[in-house]
Amino acid sequence: MTPRITPQSHTCSAQSGLHPLVLTLIRDCPSRAEALRAAHTAQQPPPNQEDVIFKSGYTIFSATFGTSPSAHNARGHALEAAFRPLLAQALDLLETLPSVRGSDDRDAAQHILRTYVTIHWTLGARSAAMARYNAP
Repeated sequence: MTPRITPQSHTCSAQSGLHPLVLTLIRDCPSRAEALRAAHTAQQPPPNQEDVIFKSGYTIFSATFGTSPSAHNARGHALEAAFRPLLAQALDLLETLPSVRGSDDRDAAQHILRTYVTIHWTLGARSAAMARYNAP
């Protein structure tokens, strides 16, 4: 069962306990309004809601990770190795996000959509990795 946590439920404060790169994803992710505008500009269907994308990331990461090592330290290393490429991809998309988000450029709009979906998917995968890490 996936947790009822959504990216919006996190605050970008030091008390949140989230890794700074995860906070960057949450803070700089295109908003739903930006994603909907981008979908219209790119002549694409609107993206799923954040919680749907999040749950998909959680489910797919859980299904594809396989069996967790029983030793806590080894489990942490294996989960980080599986999650790190997802985080890197989301950060790369965010880093190359067009500076003008409201333009009529179709390529920029598609990049915004990819970034929006990838970030929410990655946050779901992170949640799955943390659940696995904390499992007995």
